[in-house]
Parts: sequence; structure tokens; C-alpha cells
Amino acid sequence: CLCSLPSEMAAAAPVDTPSGVTGNVWMDTYHDPVAAINTYPQLMTFAALDGSGVKKLLIADIGSRGDPSLKVWEGRSLAQTVRLQDVPVGLAAFSIADSTGLPVVAVATGPHIFVFRSLRPFYKFTLPSLDVSQQEVELWQQLRSTESVDLATLTEALMQYREAGITLSPLSLEFLNCAPDARTRFLETFKETAPTRHSVIVCMATLYKSVVDPMAPSCLVLATEASQVLVLSPSNFAVITKCLLPSIAAFMSVSGSYDSEYRIVVACRNGHVYTIKNGKLSDEAILLPAQPIGLVRTNKCVFVGCMDNTLYSYSTRGKLLWSLLMPAPIVLVELLVYQLKAFKAIVVALANGDVRIYQDRNLVFTFNFASPVVSATFGKYLGEEGVLALATRSGELFFKSIRRGADIEGSTTVAIGPPPEQFVRINIPAKTQLHMDQTQREKDNCVQMHRVFQRDLTSLRLTVGRAYLKSLGASMATSTTTSTHSVKMEAEVLGLGPTFQLTLNIQNTGTLPLVGLHIFFSFDTLMYSATQPSIRLPMLTPGVAYQFTNTIKYIGDELTSSDVIVYLAKDGKIVPAITAIVHMPISEPNITVR
Repeated sequence: CLCSLPSEMAAAAPVDTPSGVTGNVWMDTYHDPVAAINTYPQLMTFAALDGSGVKKLLIADIGSRGDPSLKVWEGRSLAQTVRLQDVPVGLAAFSIADSTGLPVVAVATGPHIFVFRSLRPFYKFTLPSLDVSQQEVELWQQLRSTESVDLATLTEALMQYREAGITLSPLSLEFLNCAPDARTRFLETFKETAPTRHSVIVCMATLYKSVVDPMAPSCLVLATEASQVLVLSPSNFAVITKCLLPSIAAFMSVSGSYDSEYRIVVACRNGHVYTIKNGKLSDEAILLPAQPIGLVRTNKCVFVGCMDNTLYSYSTRGKLLWSLLMPAPIVLVELLVYQLKAFKAIVVALANGDVRIYQDRNLVFTFNFASPVVSATFGKYLGEEGVLALATRSGELFFKSIRRGADIEGSTTVAIGPPPEQFVRINIPAKTQLHMDQTQREKDNCVQMHRVFQRDLTSLRLTVGRAYLKSLGASMATSTTTSTHSVKMEAEVLGLGPTFQLTLNIQNTGTLPLVGLHIFFSFDTLMYSATQPSIRLPMLTPGVAYQFTNTIKYIGDELTSSDVIVYLAKDGKIVPAITAIVHMPISEPNITVR
């Protein structure tokens, strides 16, 4: 029985601090502190590798010394290890359309997918090569047809192609990266090589072909570094659908069946979530407040964990339903489906070792581990209907199973649904004569009141527009948007004095990275001194909030204050992009204790 623990394994139980009645539902089934697992999210799954239907745990291990492998756990022991040729980025177990009916295991590494049947090599799929620009192909053809090569002309032509936005092949990029004295030797070696371009796989999932059934044939869905989403046939692994995304995918969630209706929800590196419906990219996209960490989809809701320590829930049309701020950075977001009780929940692992399970926005279960959980999967295992397998950053492996007969729906730590106060009637006082007179006055003078309101509203808009235009002319706005950049800056002063901490929150709200930005501070030198008169900013990634601090010290004799002006400027520009005036508070007197 999976629930029986050896005495030595029971002594090595995980650090688990259940909340509420979690202990009545979940039990610690197994813990291996020396499993030495080094894996990432989406690299763990349960699968039946033979016709017996007995599930095994598959873990794609990236290794620690350049030795990636596929580890197969059967029960509480490591049954088999299969060596992989490269670092895995995706793992999937599914059925294909053949006569045997045995499931296969697909491991994505680089541009290849290695398919195993009964843990033996079965098939190898390689991504189709990408198109190379015709100008680059003709340039290398001319190079092979001529005996003498002008290195300066070749280098200048390739650099012009790159500056024009043409994506060069690795052959041309390698030539440009060579030192000038090594380019002749490079051409002698690779002169006869034709330029080609290949992409790599970034994430992988499965899509049912005709019937939504675990034993039915499924299609592989791949997302590549070339911003492509490919759907492969379950019979011959040929590309049957191709879709181009605006950015490179980071996480992907697939639902439905290929022959009827399916959706592919993709979270990309540009901070957007796109939806592909039946092979066509939807016009509606979700703009995330920060870069995504994980993505799952249940029913008509999309759950996204972001780098701002927040879990967001969106509708399929992109409407924000709710958001939950976590006490620590999010590491993992996975889906938990307990089919026996028709229970669906979201597993959120945090950097402080907490694992939280949410049903919609309600916290139902919590666990705590000594090390953060980096990968997890849920399913049937050794006769148990619900087993949660978790791998930590320190290499430990945990199994937590749901007790047989446990009422998982009635064991939540937080009551699901609206609070009881919502159904308490509010005592509304009776309408007074004054209210009736006011209502009658509004009815009698409705046209005049509406005209006065519209006049005041138009005057207010005009005043605000003039003030905003004036602030833009003097670069006094808190944000700026031009054809080349879009950035926002907020300032905050902390402290009572005489030492203050000036915190600047800067965010690139555009779509391209920003470089060459500086922060300059201007103040009365007779009243204040700063530890950093200027700050050189690193590259600002789109969507990521950056925080910079500077210490301002009051050195004046009188109890007064002055303004500190903060300029955000770009290299080569005379006018600053943003100017912020910080009103410093009056400093507390500097008391010296003898």
C-alpha cells in the first residue's frame, strides 16, 4: 500500500505545517531527501508506459554536471534512468495512432524531440529549418563562385543586412563575430557551407486528436524560439498546423480536441497572453502587469503568476477577474485535477517554501517545505486516486496523497462563497420631505442643471489639458511616451530626517528594452547632500519594475525644507525625458547625545 511508510522513511518526513484541516485530507506518503533531482516546471508527469495501466513517475532531470537524463520512478524507488543528449525543455506522455496502443514519452531538447516507447528510442523529430533571406543566399553563392574574396565587401554587406532588420543565419553571424585576422581562415573552412537557420523548442504540450480521453491519440504542440506554434500529427509527426505569435512563448496551456474545437493559451516573453483558437490567432490579447512565471487554464478562466508576486485570474476575453498578492515570489503554477471528486484547483509554489492550493480565489490547503518547490504534478499513482509529487530546489522528492474517503470539498480552510453579511438587509431610513423637495427641484430644472454640469466639466477638461501640455513641454510628467521609448517614474521619500531615503520606481512600459538612461539629482547644496549625485541605469526590460534608492542628508542649520529635482535623461539628449520635483519634508533636528 502506498500509504504505509517504513520507520526510517517516517523519521525523514518533510517539514510540513498544515493549516486548518489540511492534515485530515492530505498525508505524507513518501520523502526522499537524497533523490538529487535537478529539474524545472513542466518536466514531471505520471504515465503508464506499458499495457498494464500501472502509472510511473517520469522526471526529466537536467543534471548538475552536464549529464541530463530521464528518470523513471516506480513506487518509492528509482527504477530506470535513460541518458539524454541535451538539456530537456519539455516532457509529455501520450498515445499515438498505431496498432499497438502503447503510450509513448516525448522529450524536447533543443531543436529535436526524442520519442521513447517502453523507454527505448522510437522516433526522432527535428524542427523544420527556417527561411534564409534571398540576399544572404545570393551573397554566399557569389562567394563560392569567385576565387578571390574581398573580406571588407563581404563584412560590409552582412552588416548592412543586419542593420536593415534581416535575420542572418548562424553562419553569417559566426563570420561577423570572428576577429578580422581570423575571417580568412573561417572562409576557407566554411566557404562551401550553405547558410541555414534552425530554431529550438521552448515549451511543449499535448492536444487530443479526436476524443478527449487519456487513452486516445494526441497531437504534440510545440512553441519555438522563432515565435511559432506547431501542431504535429499523432500518426507521422508531420506539421499539420502552424501559427506565428508576436513574441516568443514562455508558457503554454492546451485544451479541447483538434478535430472539433481547441484553444492554445500562450504567455509570451513580451508580457502578453495570446489565444489561438482552431489554428487562428485571436485579436484579443491580455497585457500582464509583469513578466509571467506560470500559466494554467481551467474552464473559462486563465490563471497567470507574475514576477510582481501576484496571481492573476482573467476571463478568456481578457477581463481581469481578481488578483492575489503572495507573501513571497512565485516559483511555480500548476493545475490540480482530482477526477474522483471533480475537484479542480491551482497549485502555487513560493520562494519561501510555501505551497498554496487555491480553488478559484479561495485558499483551501497550504504546505511548507524547507526548500522551494520547483516542479510538481498530480495524478493517479500505485492505486491512489490523488497523489501530488513535488521536487524541491535542494533535490528532494515528496509524495503527498489524498486520504481515501476524505471530503476534499468540505475540508477547505476558507469558506467558499460570499460572506454571510452579504445577505443581511440594510436598514434604509424613510425618505424625508427634504429629499422629496430636492428630487422635485431636479425634475423641474433638469435641462439647466445638465447644461451647468457640462459647462463645468468642459472647463475642467480644458484646465487639465493645459496643465498636462505645460508639464509635457517642461518634461514634468511622471511618464513619457515617444516613438523610441515609453517609461514611467515614481518617487517616494522615507524617513524623518536628517537622513532621508529617496526611492525611485522606474518601469519600461514600452515593447523594446531601453539602454543608456541616467538619473540626475538637483538640490540646494547648502541644505542637502546626496551619496549618489547621479545613477547610471542598467538595461530596462519591458514590463519589469525597477527600484533605485539614494540617501539624501539634510545639512542645514534652520528647520526648513527645499525641493529635490530628479531628472531622467538619455544619452545624447539635451532635454530630459522625465522631470520629477520631490517636496522634501522638514527635517527633525539633529540631536547629539553626549
